[in-house]
Amino acid sequence: MKKVLLTLALVAVTAASFAQGKVNMFNDTARGIVWGNVVKPSEAGLTGALINGSAGVGTTLLVDLFGGATAGTMTLQQTTTLSLTLVGQFGPRNFTSTLPGGVSSFWQVKVRENTFTTSELAQAGGGYYGSSPVFTFTPSGTIAFASIVNATASQWAPGTVAINYVPVPEPSSMALAGIGAASLLIFRRRK
Repeated sequence: MKKVLLTLALVAVTAASFAQGKVNMFNDTARGIVWGNVVKPSEAGLTGALINGSAGVGTTLLVDLFGGATAGTMTLQQTTTLSLTLVGQFGPRNFTSTLPGGVSSFWQVKVRENTFTTSELAQAGGGYYGSSPVFTFTPSGTIAFASIVNATASQWAPGTVAINYVPVPEPSSMALAGIGAASLLIFRRRK
């Protein structure tokens, strides 16, 4: 009987170690979402300041948590909204990661305007976006959720998710530039 109980206990422990990791996705003011260096002229004086959930008039900011076994294989784990009332903060949002619990993995927090899709983050054009450095973190394999801002488990440094704004040229401006370039080519050929 003791052998059976011991075997069952070992199996349970082994299964738990391979269980999906539980993650508590949230941040605090020490690791807040801040304005970056590239902002609209009307926001130029806000660089480095904590930002609320609205980057501009009517703009909602989403927070994506990416995770993976390596920095190159990170996938979207969870999305939440930047808080409108807790300046620079989001969450808490408890969820089960697709990554195994108890194993160190790679993570990154990305913030985007709600009109962006996650695939448009790399383009980062025409709106607000930002991301933290990639950091390592070990999600818990038990019901005790581990925070992504746990100072002993995370390398996510304070104030490193900086929101920038990148303008996209208006179509009329691009059309005028194209006409100008075409005109130069035509006149050059005539000479």
